[in-house]
Amino acid sequence: MKNKSKTLLGRSTIFTGMTFLQKGISFLLVPLYTHFLSPDQYGIVNLVNAVVAIYILFVSFALDDAMARYYFEFRNDLYKKKKTVGTITFTSLSISFVFFMILFLGNKVFIRPFTSNISFYPYIVLALMPVLFTSVYGLMQKILIIEGNAWHYSVNTLGFFLFNTILCLLFIVYYKFGALGFLLASAISNLIYFIYSIVFLISRMSLSFDKQIFKASIKYGLTLLPNRVASWGMGGVNKVIVGNVMSIYALGIFNIATTFSSLMIVFANSLSLSLQPWVFSKLEQGDVGKINLFRVTDIIAALFCFIGFGISLFSPEIFNLFINTRYLDAVTIIPTLLLGTVASAFSVLFVHILFYYTKYTKCIAYSTICGALINILACFIFIPRYGAVGACMAIVISELVATTMIIKYAIKASNLEFCPSKMFIFLAASFLISQLCIQLNICLTIKIVVYIIYIFTYLLAIKRELLYLKSIYIVNKL
Repeated sequence: MKNKSKTLLGRSTIFTGMTFLQKGISFLLVPLYTHFLSPDQYGIVNLVNAVVAIYILFVSFALDDAMARYYFEFRNDLYKKKKTVGTITFTSLSISFVFFMILFLGNKVFIRPFTSNISFYPYIVLALMPVLFTSVYGLMQKILIIEGNAWHYSVNTLGFFLFNTILCLLFIVYYKFGALGFLLASAISNLIYFIYSIVFLISRMSLSFDKQIFKASIKYGLTLLPNRVASWGMGGVNKVIVGNVMSIYALGIFNIATTFSSLMIVFANSLSLSLQPWVFSKLEQGDVGKINLFRVTDIIAALFCFIGFGISLFSPEIFNLFINTRYLDAVTIIPTLLLGTVASAFSVLFVHILFYYTKYTKCIAYSTICGALINILACFIFIPRYGAVGACMAIVISELVATTMIIKYAIKASNLEFCPSKMFIFLAASFLISQLCIQLNICLTIKIVVYIIYIFTYLLAIKRELLYLKSIYIVNKL
C-alpha cells in the first residue's frame, strides 16, 4: 500500500505542479498584457468571454463528468469502455454543433442584449468558437484523469496554454490587435486541440451508439448541468453586471483582481482533479478510508489558506513591481475577493464525495444554484452602490453559502463526523489581517513576520493530521 500511496501522491504532484506552472507563467505575463492593453481593451475580452462562458457550460452537458463516472465503472470491461467513449463523444459533438448554430443565428436574442457596446463581428464571433470545440477536449482530459495518466494530461494542458500564449503575444505585441488578438488566439488554439482530441478519442472508442449508455450519461449529466450553469452565476454574472452597469474600464480593473485570486482556484481545481481517483478509492475502503480522507482534507485546506493569505497579504508589493499603474485600484478589492475564492477552494475537497455517492450528486446542484441566486441578488444590490467592491462582496457571500452546503451534504453522505470550523476560522483571520495591513499600509518586513506566525499557528492546529501524513511513509497505513 505504501507504493500505491506514493504513486497517488506522485500523480497529484504532477497534475498540480504542471497546472500551477501553466497558470504561474500566465500570471507572469499579466504585466506585459497590462502594458499593451488598456483597462477598456481588457474589459472587452472579459465581457464577451463571460457572456459566452455560460453557453459553453450548457454545451458541455456535464458529459465529461459522465465520461469519468462510467469510464471508471467499466475500467475492467474493454468492450463497454469503448462503447461508452463512442456514445458520449458522438452525443457531445451533436450537442455542440446544435448549440453553436442556435447562438450564431440567434445572436440578437442570446448575445447582443449583454454586449450592446461590442461589435458582433469579429469579437463575439471569435468568442463563440470554443462553443464548438471545448466539450470534446474536456472528454479527453477526463479520460486521462481516470486512467491516472498525469503526464499526458499535464502535457496537454501545458501545451494548449503555451500555444495559446505564443499566439496571444504574436497578435497583441507584434501585430497590436488588442482585444481581438486575445480572442483570435483562443479560437485557433481551441480548433487545433479539438482535432487532437478527436484523434485521441477515436483510438479509445468503438464506432457504435449504445442507447442505454446514452440515457445513463444524459441522466447523469442533467443532474450536474444545473450545477455547472449555476457556477457561472457564482462569478460570470458579476463581470457581466459590472461591464454593463458600470463600465468596460471598471470590468478591466475587476478582472485584474480576479486574475490574482484565480491562482488559488487553479491550484485547488488541479489538485482536486488529480485526487479524484484517490478519493473514490478511499471511499471504497469504508470508515477507515473516510477517516483518512478527512485527515488529508484538513491538511490541504491549510495549504489553501497559506496560498490565499500570501496572495492577499503581498498583493500591493506585487502590483508595485509588475503591474501597470493603470490597474492599481485592483489592490483594494483583492483581500475581499480572496475570502470568497479560498472558501470556494474548500468545496472542491468535498465535492468528489458527492460525485461518488450518486444519491447525493444532485446536492452539488442544490448548493451551487442556491449560491448563484444569492450572488445574482447581491450583485444587483451591491454593485450599483459599491462598484467592484460590491461584486466581490457578492462572491464572498455566495461562495460561503455554497461551500457550507456542500460540506454539510458530503459529511451526511459519508456518514462520519467532521468539523470544518478550523479551516473557516483561519480563513477569516487571513482576510482580516490582510485587509488591515493594506488599509494601514504596513511595511513588508512586518507582513513577512505576520505571515510566518500565521503559518506556524495553523500548523500547530493540525499537528495530528500532519503526523498522520508522515505515517504514510513510515508506518505504511494509508
